[in-house]
Amino acid sequence: MTHAPMPDSTAGPSSEPGTAFNPLLKQIAACPGCHGELDWFEECIECQACGRRYMLPGHIPLLMLDEADRPLTEPLVSRSASRRSFRGWRQRLSLTTDIPRFAYKTAQSRQRIPRFIAGLGPQAIIINVGSGRTSFGQRVVNMDIEPFSNVDAIAGGDKLPVADASVDGAITIGVLEHVPDLRSTLSEIDRVLKPGGQVYHEVPFIQGFHGSPTDFRRFTVQGVAELVKGYKILDQGVASGPSSALGWLLIEWLTLLFSFDSPVLRKVGRRVFGWLFSPLKYFDRWLESRAEAWRMACAYYVAGQKPGER
Repeated sequence: MTHAPMPDSTAGPSSEPGTAFNPLLKQIAACPGCHGELDWFEECIECQACGRRYMLPGHIPLLMLDEADRPLTEPLVSRSASRRSFRGWRQRLSLTTDIPRFAYKTAQSRQRIPRFIAGLGPQAIIINVGSGRTSFGQRVVNMDIEPFSNVDAIAGGDKLPVADASVDGAITIGVLEHVPDLRSTLSEIDRVLKPGGQVYHEVPFIQGFHGSPTDFRRFTVQGVAELVKGYKILDQGVASGPSSALGWLLIEWLTLLFSFDSPVLRKVGRRVFGWLFSPLKYFDRWLESRAEAWRMACAYYVAGQKPGER
């Protein structure tokens, strides 16, 4: 990979390099390679300590390294480039026949993350690792390997472009099953958290394979607790209930049964059976809160607090 061009030395660091990302990013950002301070220029970002230079594709900071610890010049994954572009009736048909979400969150579950953020206080800085299209307000800095519209920095969880002990909270939602090196990702989150900082994880238990682009693991109740080992567990429970798990597996099973190993029939089957049976997930409105719901939950959550005081 080639480095970005050197910035104009007469221009100096810019206050805003033509971007619309969360301004809190600059307060916590650091070189993902050496954790040194960064200088922000109109065309690139440069580490004061090691001299690495990072690109700004689409005015989103690309703060990722390749396997040789060199700055990437373009994102590893660009979903917008990989999707076909439809217009008119074809676009409307694509939207209306897309696969519905298999997992359902009750109203109580949807409020869990906003409560977590509010509990950290009005001045807290929080990172959302693997944020995707989610957005939880201006105090949350969104990071993902894909340049989604709400992403503030293109970054990997195993080498976060965040300074040591600089954030009050960290969030991962459906991310930890996808990272190749879970231990490194958890270690990075611990590194950037202030003493007394808090983490919130949502991870799958009973779900079908959903590689994007990879899917490595599932978590039991005991496994979820291991995600915050050494931390004080503040809360733990079911994030998505047994009805979501049942519906998801039924859809996948019926698709497998009737697709006859045909890729075309598989695509059709997931959509048809998805729309027919995904409504099963709404039974979680009544089942998710039951004491034994954890035995076949679709997903769990855990919140923990790092030792020390902020």
